[in-house]
Amino acid sequence: MDSNQCFLRFQNNVYAFLNWRLREKPFDVMVLHPLDTRQLVTYQKLLKQGRTDESIFNTFFPPVDKPKKRVLIDVDLLTKEQLVHLICTITRESLPSLSRMSTEDLKTLFSVLDR
Repeated sequence: MDSNQCFLRFQNNVYAFLNWRLREKPFDVMVLHPLDTRQLVTYQKLLKQGRTDESIFNTFFPPVDKPKKRVLIDVDLLTKEQLVHLICTITRESLPSLSRMSTEDLKTLFSVLDR
């Protein structure tokens, strides 16, 4: 996958890469969000108007300024549940499938998202 790709089109569905701004390499971890019916109609309309994927993505998910204060966290001390909670907080999404990931994969995902 192209690391600059904002959307994935798969089997008549469109998924947004919630972490596309953070992906540096094509095989970095992806956090996908399926577009709901309203978003899909808007997506197709904007695409027909010639808008870029990045522009469309920013319509649905405007960039947010990261808070100035940062707290250093030793991810090795976090439980799997804490990692899942932090990742859901960063992405502002409920991602129940994260609980099926290994702790090491969650640590990797958290590190990528927390840049």
